[in-house]
Amino acid sequence: MNAPGEGLRTTWQNMRLNRAMHGGKAMRKRTIVLNLIPVVLLAARVTAAAEDAEVQEQERVDAARPDDKRQLGKPGSVATSSDEFEGSAAAAEQRSHYRAADRERWRKDEEVKRAEYQERIGRNAANPARCTELWRPQYHFTPIEEWMNDPNGLVFFNGKWIMCLQHGGWGLATSDDLFHWQHHDRALMADEMGSIWSGSSVVDRQNVSGFFEDGSPGIVAFFTYKGASPEDQDGQRRGSQAIAYSTDGIHYTKYDEGNPVIPQLRYLEGHPDEIDFRDPKVFWHEPTQRWVMAVAGGKLRIWSSENLKDWRFESVDENIQTECPDLFELPVDGNPADTRWVLSHAGVIYQLGDFDGRRFTLLGIGGQFDFGPSCYLPRDGHHGVYASQTWSDVPDGRRIMINWLRPPEGWLGRPGGGMSLPLELSLRTAPEGIRLFQQPVKEIENLRGQHRSFEEVEIVPGQNLLDGLRGKQLEIAAEFELRDAKRFGFKVLKGRNGDHALVAYDADARELVLDRTRCGWTRIPSFSRIYRVKAEPVENRITMRIFVDSASVEFFANDGREKFTVLVLPQPASDRVELFSEGGSVRLIRLDAYELHSVWRTEEEDGRTEPATLQLWESFDVPVGATRWLSARVAPAGARNTPVSWGIEDESIVSIEKQEGEWVQLLGRKAGETAITARVPGTALASVCKLSCFTEGPKSEE
Repeated sequence: MNAPGEGLRTTWQNMRLNRAMHGGKAMRKRTIVLNLIPVVLLAARVTAAAEDAEVQEQERVDAARPDDKRQLGKPGSVATSSDEFEGSAAAAEQRSHYRAADRERWRKDEEVKRAEYQERIGRNAANPARCTELWRPQYHFTPIEEWMNDPNGLVFFNGKWIMCLQHGGWGLATSDDLFHWQHHDRALMADEMGSIWSGSSVVDRQNVSGFFEDGSPGIVAFFTYKGASPEDQDGQRRGSQAIAYSTDGIHYTKYDEGNPVIPQLRYLEGHPDEIDFRDPKVFWHEPTQRWVMAVAGGKLRIWSSENLKDWRFESVDENIQTECPDLFELPVDGNPADTRWVLSHAGVIYQLGDFDGRRFTLLGIGGQFDFGPSCYLPRDGHHGVYASQTWSDVPDGRRIMINWLRPPEGWLGRPGGGMSLPLELSLRTAPEGIRLFQQPVKEIENLRGQHRSFEEVEIVPGQNLLDGLRGKQLEIAAEFELRDAKRFGFKVLKGRNGDHALVAYDADARELVLDRTRCGWTRIPSFSRIYRVKAEPVENRITMRIFVDSASVEFFANDGREKFTVLVLPQPASDRVELFSEGGSVRLIRLDAYELHSVWRTEEEDGRTEPATLQLWESFDVPVGATRWLSARVAPAGARNTPVSWGIEDESIVSIEKQEGEWVQLLGRKAGETAITARVPGTALASVCKLSCFTEGPKSEE
């Protein structure tokens, strides 16, 4: 995927996402062509949430537009192949169109940007307010600042988890446990050949590439150059595939004398001049003893190599088009003698099939990775989990995936995107066939703090077993046995205005539900929605595992067979939890609730009593004649009890009725606008919130 470096914002406080920040990538409001979806996906158990017929019909029309290129391959689709490849000559021809003078200019620009980024890393490490901003996730990966998108170059090497990401080129972070990440200087940056788009990495253990002089293993990274030469008249930025290498996973060297290893398609005889050719995923194929590259962006193409430098074209499937492909083999029910190949369409949908090293053959089976908002659908504002990739060379054989959490347009949160939890994938036999299951990796257990547990409790309406639980970084795992309750589950991130995110099971409809229509700030277009999926109890039981982290809720049901991921924007002090049942009782078999530690700050840092940040919404609505609660929170956690004072510019518009801890109750008196200021006495900390008092509906954010 793309690297929208030109649109980077320089501070968290000024972050406002818009269409320009998404760059020129093919997120061009194209949706899945529904009439090509296999029958299994048409019955994928997804139901819209209380949408009227007009909205549903419009989405059907949008989805059927003929210019849409995101397609699911049809079972039995024919792939073409060719044994001819004149890559070296074609690559040389492409390189000849770029000027040496341009290269020098790009390298000087890179030196300046690297120095600036190193300064940011140092400044962040020394900042006592580090990672305490409102809505900053505390145990999910986020960049220090600015926009980010796709995970790239995921590989395990020399005892470290290495993750690159789209972040002004390839950003870079390393970890010992998949959660505590150390930021490094960018691995790769744009040059005269083009910007650096998505890709993957592998460990070259036998030095077949010849990049590692002492014969030791090293990393070979594959990425897409997206660029136009000075001679191009159409201005189109075409894709070509290139490589870089590293001996330590920190410092990367581009293969300048040989890049691109697969040039733009227009330079290859017998190939059409197609713009969308990108996002290479490389892996070792044991049966053929060759390296394989799956490239898409447009049509799915397969290439192979013996030395990671010289690539042979194998096949193209006209009926499979996606971005950020991933292709890997998994055992069914843990049986290594019974496997399927999984083709991931950017982590939005998956298909199962066979792969012989040259062609991927569909078996007509597939499903969705996530039942929250979809990047493919206009109704969801093109946000949600996306651009998913899995790590290569994982020593214990696990298949671990991570997703970009793409924010919606109009997103007020900080940062501009982040990553999901790292997930372990497996294939299991379900009643309707083989399906993909997902669970957070076991390493998350190391983040667990204070623990509460309950067993064998009858949950009845009006009861809240978790009344005393507070937190915005939580893990909740529960198993329920159905009785006569019509609906049961959890309300998390609860505030004082009836606001919360709801995670529930609707027993009457046989649906899992994630409802964020009342979770804090909901005025972003397409943000206030309910997400549902059909789910039958297993032996009359439903399991739920919920992860809450400041600005996100991830919900795994039935051992990870169903998964929802949503971004949320709660008030600073909305941290209560409720376990509820409606219309009857439900039997709680067991519940475990954990507070989860921050991965960006030590317990000592979080325990400091000196105020570092004052979190407050930037705007708030109060109806005339009504009261609403507004909160401010002092960070870090050790300073949370620090008193906060409040003041309003014009109390004839909105007045303060009372204050209770972190909350202040406001009364709307007449239509107009004013502002409220929260201060920490004796410090320079102050935050201002714009207040709008209205007699009808609140102003639209559009």
